[in-house]
Amino acid sequence: MHVNYPTQEAAYSPNYAARILILDDDVRYANHLQRQLSEIGFVNTQAVYNSTDFRNALRMNSADLFLIDIKLGESKTGLDLAKELALQEKAPVIILSNSDDKHYIQQAADLQTTSYLLKGLNRRQLKTTIIHALGNSGQQYIQVGPRNTRIRKSDIVCVSSSGYITTIHLSAEKKDISLCGGFRKIVEELINYQKLVRVHTSFYVNLDYVLGHSASRIDIPRIVKRTSSNGRIKTYDEIPIGATYQRDVLRRLTTLRT
Repeated sequence: MHVNYPTQEAAYSPNYAARILILDDDVRYANHLQRQLSEIGFVNTQAVYNSTDFRNALRMNSADLFLIDIKLGESKTGLDLAKELALQEKAPVIILSNSDDKHYIQQAADLQTTSYLLKGLNRRQLKTTIIHALGNSGQQYIQVGPRNTRIRKSDIVCVSSSGYITTIHLSAEKKDISLCGGFRKIVEELINYQKLVRVHTSFYVNLDYVLGHSASRIDIPRIVKRTSSNGRIKTYDEIPIGATYQRDVLRRLTTLRT
């Protein structure tokens, strides 16, 4: 079966700062692939050799793209991991394989976030495939503020509202971006990130940053400051859950942990 590869690079400036995580139980090949990526221009890469180290690396840092071997010498295959990542709405996956078996290719095709790449491609083909995958995941970033600051959606801890000011609170401590405009419109149309859930009239929270929760509060990993309607600055390390949103929020949080 013939496997088609993109013949043209995506029509945008390649993001060579993209974070790429490689998983392959063949140490020599994983390191070879990492060197190839460096020669192409992608220097922000990490190679791991089993699924345990892969999960640990993912907990430490987010990634823009995953390169995962289809056969890992474990009970779970690369396709199994790709399915998990798709359900968690993580970055796109490129499955690495020595086989052009149509069954494997179809499984990858069924996952809209997954591509299938035969090993042994030259650097030009590898570069084109990766740029194409990153181009299709352009929704992972937005440009906001007067300076068109480029931010990763997955770095957003929460978004708060105070009057006509909407503030995006990022994972870096004290790093916030404030915008003028409607709260819901900014979150749902400009940011448009599935992990952001409305928990209060004044807050959306990224489910990936929930440290714990009760029926009325969500713990987050940083301090958030918000100006209240009376002009006072309030500080939060817990985000309140409004009664209107409680049922849906608790359902989403329960689903996240099952």
